[in-house]
Amino acid sequence: MKVRREFFPILLTLVLFGLALAPVVGQAQQTGNQPNDIPPGVSFTVRLKDGKTQFYQGELITVEMQFSSDVPNTYRLDAKEYDRSGHLEADSYHIEPETGTSEPLRDYLQSTFYGGSMGGLMPRPPTLQEKPYIVTQTLNDFVRFDRPGKYRLYITNDRVGKLDANQDYGVTERFKVRSNTIELEILPATREWQQQRLREAIAIIDGLRSDRRVGCRALRFLNTPDAEAEMIRGYRGSTDGCDGEFNFGLLASPRRESVIFQMEASLQSPSHPVTGGFVRTLALLVCLNQFPASMPSYASPDADAGKMKEWQTRMKATRTAFDDVVARYAEMLSSSMPRKEKAAQAVSIDTLFELQTNLSPDRRSSTRANETVAAVPEVFLDLPVDRQYALLTFYWPRVRSPAMLRALKQLIQRPSGTANDNRDLLGIALYRFYELAPDEGRQAIIKEIKTMPMRVRPQILRVLPDESVPEVDSLVAEKLAQGDSERDFDVIADYARLIARYATATPLPQIKRALGNKIGKMACNIQSPLLAYLLRVEPAYGSEALDKALRSRQDTGCYQTELLEVARIYMSPEIRDAALRYLDDSDVIVSIQAAAVISQYGMAADEPLLWDLLQRWHDDGQTRNPEVNPRPIDKHGFSIRHEQVGLELLRSIARGRGWLIDEEKFNRLQQLCVTKPMLDELSNIKRDSGRRDIDVSTNTLEGNKYFRVAQYEFPSLAALKEKLLQYPKTTVFALKSDHDETAEEAMLADLRAFLVQHDMKVSNPDRASHELEKH
Repeated sequence: MKVRREFFPILLTLVLFGLALAPVVGQAQQTGNQPNDIPPGVSFTVRLKDGKTQFYQGELITVEMQFSSDVPNTYRLDAKEYDRSGHLEADSYHIEPETGTSEPLRDYLQSTFYGGSMGGLMPRPPTLQEKPYIVTQTLNDFVRFDRPGKYRLYITNDRVGKLDANQDYGVTERFKVRSNTIELEILPATREWQQQRLREAIAIIDGLRSDRRVGCRALRFLNTPDAEAEMIRGYRGSTDGCDGEFNFGLLASPRRESVIFQMEASLQSPSHPVTGGFVRTLALLVCLNQFPASMPSYASPDADAGKMKEWQTRMKATRTAFDDVVARYAEMLSSSMPRKEKAAQAVSIDTLFELQTNLSPDRRSSTRANETVAAVPEVFLDLPVDRQYALLTFYWPRVRSPAMLRALKQLIQRPSGTANDNRDLLGIALYRFYELAPDEGRQAIIKEIKTMPMRVRPQILRVLPDESVPEVDSLVAEKLAQGDSERDFDVIADYARLIARYATATPLPQIKRALGNKIGKMACNIQSPLLAYLLRVEPAYGSEALDKALRSRQDTGCYQTELLEVARIYMSPEIRDAALRYLDDSDVIVSIQAAAVISQYGMAADEPLLWDLLQRWHDDGQTRNPEVNPRPIDKHGFSIRHEQVGLELLRSIARGRGWLIDEEKFNRLQQLCVTKPMLDELSNIKRDSGRRDIDVSTNTLEGNKYFRVAQYEFPSLAALKEKLLQYPKTTVFALKSDHDETAEEAMLADLRAFLVQHDMKVSNPDRASHELEKH
C-alpha cells in the first residue's frame, strides 16, 4: 500500500543505514582563476535580479544565470533549479574575499546526517539558443555574509552539454564553465530594518496567504534571534514547505545552544503541537554539536581496512547517538502530554506514536507506547488529514482495534464539502470500517454507492465479495429512466467501474441505448470497464463492441491499451480470441499489447505464437537499415523504436503465466536478443527465475492485489495457484508479505494449505505473513 510519509524521516533513515556518501559542497572555498572549458559559441553570464547590487545582511539575494549559444542545435542545458533534498548541488559559488562569509549548512552537509542530492522533477533540458535561458537561484542558500563589505562573485558548473542526436534530451559530454564576475555590497542590517522584515514575514505567514512560503524563507535567512524564535513557534507540521525552511534555518543558526534550549521548552509547552520533524531537527542540532567534525568519506569494502573500520565506527556512533537523543525527547514529550491543550495534544500524540514505532525495542517504553496507542482513537478526528491517513495506512497494524470504530464512523458520516473532506482518506476509512465491522461496513459501502456525486474512488466500493449488488442495478436503471441522453451517459461514466463489478444483465438494454454510437469515442477509463461489463453479461455483443473499439483509431488512443485494460477488469475467452486476432496487427503498438494479453492471460498452447512473433522481429532486424528506417512503420503517428518491440516481446515470453521457462528456452531467448537492453533484461529475469519466494500485497485504494513468484506476476490468487501447479512437486516456497493486512494474512494461510495439498513445501510454515520490522 502506498503511504504518504514525510520526506525528512525517510531521508534520515537512508543516511543512518549507510546509503549516503560525502556531499559535494555547493560553495567552492577557493578564489582566483578557475579552469573554464566553455565551448565555442556558448555564453554563460551571471547577474543579480533587477540589477540590484546593495543588500542588507539577511536580505534575500536572487542570482540569475543566463545561458545562450549562437551555434544552433548544438548544446543542451541542465536547467534544474531545485533538489528534493532541499540543497541543490549543481553550482559552485566563488566569493572574493572569503573572509566574512560562511556556508550556512556546512557542518550539516559534511555530516553523516545529510543524504546528498536526491534529484527531482526538472524542466525538459532546453537546447541553447541566442535568446538566453535563465536559471534562478537564491544565493543565501549557499552563502551567508557575516560581515558587511564589498564582495565579488562568480559561478562554475557543468550544466552545459553537447547535444546527443541519438538520445532524447541526452548529451555526449559536459563542460565545466565559469561565469563572469559581478560585484555586490553587503550593508550592516539595522535593528529597525530587521524588525520591519520580521513583521512583514510574520504577516505573510499568519495571514495564510498563498505565498506563505515566501515569508518562511525570509525568516530562514534573516539570521536573528527573533527570527529563530518565530521559526520555532511556527514549526508545527505545515504542508506548504515552511517546515523544510525552518528545519534548514534552525540547523544553520550560529546560536545553536539557544535554539536547542528554546525548542526543548516548546516540546513541553502546553500550546505547541510537536511534530516528528520538529523532534528530528532538535535531535540533529544536538548531534551536530556532539559530532562537529566532518564525516570521513565512505570507504568501499575493498578499501583499506583501517579506513573502512573508521567509517563504520563513526557511522555506528552517530546512529546510536541520534537514536538515544530521539528516545530522550520522546520520553520528554510523553511526560508533557497531560499538560498539552487538546489541539496540541492530538498532534503530539500522533508524533509520539510515530517516534515510538520507529524506536528500537530497547529504547521504547512499553507502558508509554501502550498509553499512546490507547489515546489515538480519542484524538484521531483532531489530527490533520495527512496524519489521519498515515494512521489508517502505514501505522494501521498498531492502532487497529474496535476502539477506532467510533472515530471511523464519524469521519465517514461527515457531510461532503467539509474542511476535512478528502477522497483517499474517506475511502481508506470506509475500508477500515468494513474490515472491523463487516456487516455495518457493508451497509456504509452500499450507502456510498448510492451517493452522488461519488465521494470516494470506485475501487474502494468494489471490495464487497458479492457477485452482484442489486442497488447498482436499481440506481443505474433509475437514473437512466429519466430520458436525458447526456445525463444518461454521465451516470454511466461515473459508475462505469461499479457497473463492471456488480451490475447484472437487468439494466443492459438501457445501458446499450445510452452508449449509442459512443464506442471508440469515450475516455479510456470509462470505455474499458463498460466493455468488460458487456463481455461479462452478453459475450457476443461485448466481443463486437471490443472489436469496434480496437478498430476505432482516429478518435482516441484507447486502442493502444484497451485489450490489456479490459482483461485486467474481466478476462474471458472472447478477450483471448481478440488478442490472438490482433497479434499480427499492422500497428506495432496493438500487436505488442496483444502479446502482453496472451502472456498474462493466455494458455500453454499460445506460447509458440509469441515465439514466432519474436523470431520474425529478429529476422526483420537482420535486414533492417536503422539509418533509413530506425522505427517501425506507424501510420498513426506513434513513435516506438524497433528495439522496444523486441524488449516487450522478450518480456511477454519470459514472464508468460501459462508456461514455464526452462534452461533450453532461456538459451533460445539469448540467441534472439540482439540489443544490450534485451540481454540485460534477460539476465534479470533469469536471476529472478531461481527464486521461490511468494510475495503477497494489497493496494486498498487502487483496489488491487499483487502476487509474485520468481519472474511471474499475477492479478489474483487463482492465477497464482495455476502457476504454482506448473512447478514440480516437492518444490519449496517461502511466503512473504510487506504489510500486516488482515486480508493478506488470510491469503497466506490459504496459500500454505494449497501448497501442502499439492505436495509442495513451505520453508516458513509457522508464519502466516512476513512480520513488519520491529524497530
